[in-house]
Amino acid sequence: MPRPSLKESRREEILDAFERCILRDGLPTCSLEDLATEANMKRSILRHYIGNRDDIILALAKRRRDRFKREWQQLDKLPEKDRVYQLLNLFFAGSDESYYELEQIIVNDALFAEAKRLPELAQQITAMLEDFVDHFSAELQRAFPKAPKQQCVSAAHGIQANYLLLEAIIPLEFSTKKQYFHHLKRAAKLQVDYLASLHREA
Repeated sequence: MPRPSLKESRREEILDAFERCILRDGLPTCSLEDLATEANMKRSILRHYIGNRDDIILALAKRRRDRFKREWQQLDKLPEKDRVYQLLNLFFAGSDESYYELEQIIVNDALFAEAKRLPELAQQITAMLEDFVDHFSAELQRAFPKAPKQQCVSAAHGIQANYLLLEAIIPLEFSTKKQYFHHLKRAAKLQVDYLASLHREA
């Protein structure tokens, strides 16, 4: 396996430092000067390897989308039996914050907030949301081939909406969060159960 190039390793170092800045200070206040200090690099190095601040934001969003794609590829290794329900268990894993990677959720939320200002970022986030729906609806159609395709797509949208809400409530106090986790997972399962019933009745 070839070693990563200097450019690739530098870009990773810059994006890692950018995530740390976002977690510490928030994205709106994270300047190129702050990032250069965090990355222990000159501003000119940041510009050479990625570009200006907006270019770095876009590069971070692309890295996260690429990571998301790799995670879906890993999920392909799940066994066939009750596969969709296993996916639900992974996405709605209860109140275990380590699974949801609270820090990653904070970075995601920061990128979502910047999407209104950066149309290209909005396109990347939209594409990532569409990737989720495409993957999950394909899994639903695979599990319930007799269910109408459009019902599978709508169910995938509903499950995604539940998952995004679940991420949004991560910072809430434990008792409130636990209650929401339970109902959001149950609502997602009800959508899958409905497709299973359509498949059986067809």
